[in-house]
Amino acid sequence: MQHPPKIANCPRFMTKMANDSLPLPQIPPEIQQFILPNKDSSVTDFLKFHLPAAARTANGSFNQSQKLLSNLIPTITCIEDIRAIPTPPFAIVNELIRAPELSELQSVHCFHTPGLITHRLPLWIISYWVQVFHLRPLKKKWLDAEEALCKQEHGKGHTNETKGLINRVYNALACISWAGNINGFLASISTDHLAIYLTKDWFSDEHENQMLYLLKQEVSRERRDDGIDVCDTFMKRLIDLLRDAGGPNRYATAANYAWLQE
Repeated sequence: MQHPPKIANCPRFMTKMANDSLPLPQIPPEIQQFILPNKDSSVTDFLKFHLPAAARTANGSFNQSQKLLSNLIPTITCIEDIRAIPTPPFAIVNELIRAPELSELQSVHCFHTPGLITHRLPLWIISYWVQVFHLRPLKKKWLDAEEALCKQEHGKGHTNETKGLINRVYNALACISWAGNINGFLASISTDHLAIYLTKDWFSDEHENQMLYLLKQEVSRERRDDGIDVCDTFMKRLIDLLRDAGGPNRYATAANYAWLQE
């Protein structure tokens, strides 16, 4: 049997989903390194990493934490088997987190999977499910970007120049950490904000500011003495000031708006 690839240093995402929930049972480190992606791995590796499917509905008996939890030992402990089991609906996971008797029990009933209703999972599976719920939207964002990139690669407007650019993008995705921040910017911007650049849905203030910052750096290097200044987007700030009753007066007198006046 082939062992799963060894990965380490997995980031800790949310361990609580509600303010009144108790600390969750921690995933053993020797298991965590196999079932969650390494934060230092690339976007390309993250796209290949398996996350369990989501069960859309639950049967009527699967609705109270005391029926879901057990003081008996788990019957399913194989990592590959656990990774193959769908996660329960979000509401069920949220209820499990709130269970007051969580620290006193040993396992979770597998009621949400028809073929495994008599089996029990280790209690740390709750922490795993929580982190999977946070990873799914991030992975979908990159999957949508990859799909958009593939469509451009095979679209009617495809040229040799386009092919070269797309190859460079794929090479970059093999180097960029999926869980890191974009280097070179003053603000801490997570790398998932790059995903939308591969689609036709970008052009938010944040994306404009990123490009303006890059332009500002280029101007500073190559035309430092020409008196050129590149500012962030400010149109929304002006609109907000206009709508505020005291906005125009503050704009004319407040020192923190001097850059906007200029």
